Amino acid sequence: MGVISHIQADFAEGRDSQSLPDIATKVQQRLRENELTMTDLLADAGYSNGYNYRFLE
Repeated sequence: MGVISHIQADFAEGRDSQSLPDIATKVQQRLRENELTMTDLLADAGYSNGYNYRFLE
């Protein structure tokens, strides 16, 4: 079972992959404030790049 914990709309001026670290950090902070832990993160292929893979590890 999963829970959608964040949605966000952005302007098309940047690549999706550039916003992933900021989004993931904000979600993780919000979850910690509620004593929850992020174990999985799902995003479409537009968020995929080497930097984000390293960031998420």
